[in-house]
Amino acid sequence: MPTPLHRRPGVTVDQIKAKRQRLVDTLKSPEHNARVPTREYGNHDPRIAPFPACTCGAPARLEQTEDGKWDARCSSCAKRISHPQKHDWAACLEWCQLNMEQMSYQDLPLFDIKHRDPAPARARMVPIHEDLILRSQIATLDLSINQRTWKQAAEQKAPGIEHLEKLQAYTAWAKFALRLIKVANEAQQLDETCEPSQLPSSPSPAS
Repeated sequence: MPTPLHRRPGVTVDQIKAKRQRLVDTLKSPEHNARVPTREYGNHDPRIAPFPACTCGAPARLEQTEDGKWDARCSSCAKRISHPQKHDWAACLEWCQLNMEQMSYQDLPLFDIKHRDPAPARARMVPIHEDLILRSQIATLDLSINQRTWKQAAEQKAPGIEHLEKLQAYTAWAKFALRLIKVANEAQQLDETCEPSQLPSSPSPAS
């Protein structure tokens, strides 16, 4: 993957601002906004994520590594997430994706998809996910600009970190919801394929 603009050596604040403005123009465009059904995702804090037991039946374990990241694994079998995550909620959501067999998108506390079938749930979630990606990109650039221009004491964090984390968490939840919807849709199609054909009843024998 190419290095993001704000991380490239020698990039200027003006260049970052120009990139940000292009993204904002897309975000505010009538075409984009016409597709997004909502930006109200529910009252649940996206930084609180489910952490189910392993599909083998053993409890899962969430542990902080020596470098401060978070690892999730089974307490019995060898199952674990591929890479430790910066945030505990991110590790939990990664773990959930390894145990989707016991989860349903209709149980998620966000995005108002509880009572929707797979097809309309996906139609709702795709533009929400795309919108969250765009907003996260803008928030990332905002934070980069703030960090480059922040004049307060060194031990204070530049503004925008918590806002970015929440957007990233919502984005991860949306991606997870789409994966669960895909699983549910495939199961639904399989059920429809396996249904016995309705054969016409045999005529009654003549008396």
